[in-house]
Amino acid sequence: MLRRLALGFTIIMFFQALLLPARDENPAEGGGVENGGENGGENGGEKSFFLFPVHVPLQTLAGGRVEWRPDWPANIPVDAFSILNDDGERRVSALTLVTALTPEGGEISLTARRDGRGILTEFPVFLNGAFYQFNTNLDPAGKVLGFTTGGENPVEIELLSFENPGGEPSLARIHQGESWFFASILYQDPLILETWYDVDGNPLAVFTTPASGFLIRSVVASRKPALGMLPRSGRETGWPARSGDSVQAGLLLSENRLYFDSMANITRIDTDGAVSEAVYSGARLRYWKQPDSGRVALQWDETGCLVRMAGTAQDGQPLDYRYEYKFDGQGAWTERLEIRMTAELGALIPVPGDSFRRVIEYR
Repeated sequence: MLRRLALGFTIIMFFQALLLPARDENPAEGGGVENGGENGGENGGEKSFFLFPVHVPLQTLAGGRVEWRPDWPANIPVDAFSILNDDGERRVSALTLVTALTPEGGEISLTARRDGRGILTEFPVFLNGAFYQFNTNLDPAGKVLGFTTGGENPVEIELLSFENPGGEPSLARIHQGESWFFASILYQDPLILETWYDVDGNPLAVFTTPASGFLIRSVVASRKPALGMLPRSGRETGWPARSGDSVQAGLLLSENRLYFDSMANITRIDTDGAVSEAVYSGARLRYWKQPDSGRVALQWDETGCLVRMAGTAQDGQPLDYRYEYKFDGQGAWTERLEIRMTAELGALIPVPGDSFRRVIEYR
């Protein structure tokens, strides 16, 4: 169930017209990284602020892995964060612990890091076409205290209360610059309900997720949130979560439907009619279709490495990419060279494509 939840949390939040300032060419602090660039901007001197469901990084942490999804950017390898293949075709020694894995290609650099207990202490989450980098804050006993995001203007998420039936966090306090927010997280089978409040206790946004992971709904308030500092008394005592609150005059921004196969692989994401699909054979991805990149089939060799990705782009042009690798002493690939086959005068001509590398740390 945790893996399905970790796979399933994708929410499209177009807050620019309602809550967030308009995008600008200059990166905003605290935004997500989309193909190396950060989302957001400044509008009239007011910086964009963070509005991100707290239960998303919580479920990723519980699942223990960074999951590939059909709506990932096509230039991120499908096995970018995978070292041990589920089918056992290529394995790092069972006595070796991978403590950090950083895929790098173009302007993209994302890190998944673990401590000696195997807990994710740093990891990316893909949401709304962007990667967000989270750092996990732990106490000496390994209890999760909250998260801190990357970027020049980091966001601090502090978990204040754990009153859900299963001991999951029920109240979080979020701090970015001079802005303070609270999030009430209720695990009420079959729903996970998360409500965001401003410093005055006004509800700002509601995120609902059935525990099955098949439907995610995002609702935001029509009013603009207060961005002032939380009074000292509020910072010390926390804000009382009120489960009866609702977002009045809210707007349904997006409704995503998620589908899984019997192996808990996510096979389809339907976001307001824009469908991303994937077909697996066991744990191995075989077919991949996105609205913006057409249809692609993947071919793997006997060692578990992707050697070819071919298909048709959205504009109808054929795609045919081949891959060559460099490996470390543990048998994990550290560099992937792309070779693009281009049709010229009736023949396929190999043209060098993008290179992608992975920095792997072992314990």
